Amino acid sequence: MGSVVLAGGDVERAQELLTESLTEIVAAYEAGVTPRPWSEFQIGMIHTLLGQHDQALDWLEESQASGLNWEALWLQEAAIDPHRGNPRFERILERVRAEDARMRANVLAELEGRPVA
Repeated sequence: MGSVVLAGGDVERAQELLTESLTEIVAAYEAGVTPRPWSEFQIGMIHTLLGQHDQALDWLEESQASGLNWEALWLQEAAIDPHRGNPRFERILERVRAEDARMRANVLAELEGRPVA
């Protein structure tokens, strides 16, 4: 909702909504209610929308390290576009690509009856 309001130009209201969302997601994350990688990714997206890029990258790194390694998501999610080209973000993407490739290779090996690496 906050991102929609932001796109509409009401920056102050968008920041309020995004901050509320951030508070709720962090609380659910800390309570173990929501899955780690996805919550971390959402928190990173909200920090990005709020212009808090260092915090965003901290959470995005945590998300990748926790197992959110679907390359298509990382390449297509527009909310994290401001980080593209940032060396720190590009290093996260390198790890995502490597892990995504490893996972795909393992699935293929299983389907073909070969040992999984």
